[in-house]
Amino acid sequence: MTDTKFDSSQKNPFKYVTASIPSQIKPKEKKIYRQGDILFKKIENFPLDIASKPDNVIAEGEVSGHYHLLNSGALYEVLNSEDLYLKAGEKTKITHNEHLPIKLSPGNYKIIRQREYLGKGAGREHVEIIRQVID
Repeated sequence: MTDTKFDSSQKNPFKYVTASIPSQIKPKEKKIYRQGDILFKKIENFPLDIASKPDNVIAEGEVSGHYHLLNSGALYEVLNSEDLYLKAGEKTKITHNEHLPIKLSPGNYKIIRQREYLGKGAGREHVEIIRQVID
């Protein structure tokens, strides 16, 4: 691979020279993926208190009824919590009716649902609300 750079020592300012870039440089592995209101963050290890999730539904849209689905790999949930984790293999893909499919690199992921801050409002002057985004 080569990179073109301007050579300021030349009389012609529009003449370029070519420099070589080592081919051993590898692009950094992607560690965060997003599909709509769902974030997939790569992690080293799962927590100890997880159990296998019996289906492949990552999240269901409350309004649309559409699902974020895992096509291969394994989903895990933390007992007594909404926390989800995913083990991705070579061909793991996440699909959804309203978003393009995404492919995850192999590894372990924490699944994070986007939240929204509603603050204080009419009828709740003393209560701030933070909730999951309604899809």
